[in-house]
Amino acid sequence: ARESSKGGIQSFVLPLPPNEEGVETRDEEIDVIIEARRDKGQWPVKRNTYKQFTNDEELVKVRFHRSQKYPHLPTRIPITESNKEGRLNCRLCSESQGNSRSTSWMCSVCEIPLCIQIMDGDETNHETHHVKFHTMKDLIAEHKVCNAKLSNVRGARKERKQNLPRLGSNGGGGFDPSTVVVEPTPVGDMNLNICDGEHV
Repeated sequence: ARESSKGGIQSFVLPLPPNEEGVETRDEEIDVIIEARRDKGQWPVKRNTYKQFTNDEELVKVRFHRSQKYPHLPTRIPITESNKEGRLNCRLCSESQGNSRSTSWMCSVCEIPLCIQIMDGDETNHETHHVKFHTMKDLIAEHKVCNAKLSNVRGARKERKQNLPRLGSNGGGGFDPSTVVVEPTPVGDMNLNICDGEHV
């Protein structure tokens, strides 16, 4: 995926959703669903997101519908007075109370915050949460899987950090910082890593 000058994503290909029943939707139908909910103050969906997008027939149609008008591309979460960092918790992997992961990206159609970066250390995850949200039928089950993986990755990271030798603890034969030799790195050999801003 490549970010455009407008803060969206270019050259992003979203896999087709499951369509075992052969159900077809039109842009006009999606227009009606979104506008009706917006008029009632129910759009975007903010509560029990993964549950509603699994159980509500209209919302299932919205997240599985694909067209030029409704491409479901990742787009930047807007910065507002109440959200000055432009970040929200991913609705697929985060719990309201417990493990959570913030992201600066949301779906351009569903307006749901979703991770677009695979978690560091999770070798079993080959799809982003943005992709999973728009391709998995049962988001309730997928939420449990994603949140458990988030917990496991953070638990492993915490354990590694605890096992690192502490500075100044050389009295018991531990790490002695005075023995460290720092080699200068030529400027031409330096590598710069750019993160897309998601916190694991």
